[in-house]
Amino acid sequence: KLFIVMSSPGVKLAAPLAREPPQQSHHYATLGVSPAADLGTIRSAYYRLARKFHPDRRGGRPLDAAEQERWDQIQQAWTVLSESPSRFAYDIDTFGSSEAFASTTGQVGNNFESQAAALVSLQKEAARVDLENMEQEYLTTVEQETKVNGLLVQEAWYGNLAAKPGKLKAWGSVLTEDDVVGPLVKVTEAVQCLVDKHRIVVTGGPETSKSTIRGFYNPLPRGAEGTAALYILYRFKGKVHEVTVGDSQSLWLPLKAHLVETPPGPRGPRLAAAY
Repeated sequence: KLFIVMSSPGVKLAAPLAREPPQQSHHYATLGVSPAADLGTIRSAYYRLARKFHPDRRGGRPLDAAEQERWDQIQQAWTVLSESPSRFAYDIDTFGSSEAFASTTGQVGNNFESQAAALVSLQKEAARVDLENMEQEYLTTVEQETKVNGLLVQEAWYGNLAAKPGKLKAWGSVLTEDDVVGPLVKVTEAVQCLVDKHRIVVTGGPETSKSTIRGFYNPLPRGAEGTAALYILYRFKGKVHEVTVGDSQSLWLPLKAHLVETPPGPRGPRLAAAY
């Protein structure tokens, strides 16, 4: 069985300040629907845009940069808004609350605290179900990568990976799970399932979050200080690699830049902001 392991030192939850609607385009605007739209309306809007902008409808002509960006935005919007947990998370992070929350969950309360608490429960349960459904996929991927000495994920953490005060004394310091602020979840199996043809590619962007990856959820309470990041310790061609990326950053594995020198060996998560 695959399990989610969560480290949860005390984190104070504080409601965010009231937010104005974002000035830049958001996922609902991308699909041309209201933030209160039901799933059927969102699905219809996505299919309409997909038929219009799909690369296969370009008559064999490659997408130009603007068309590719538009297509990527449509896919990102559908990925987030088609699932309740990811949609609620996006709504709360973008608008401060979710208009669709009460109608979808049947729970009373349109305030930050009630929605944030319900969101965590929804995300944890969705991640648990995802991992159960991914068990055979995980075992198959490990078997295939082992045969070719390919990409094997040894450890993966997702959450607030900033070092606790005094723990990061020098670049050579080794950070363990107990040395980071947290909370965090272990997502080793979920990351392994991202492997395709001996590599992992996760595109990033201002409105992306790795919490939408199957088997993931963001363990940071809404309103808590800090942002999520992803740390991965992996082997490729028998050599140890490690990398830390921010929540909205792109991820590419394997890369020579991730190669771990021995000694000193793996050092744990390293956030650029720490230096």
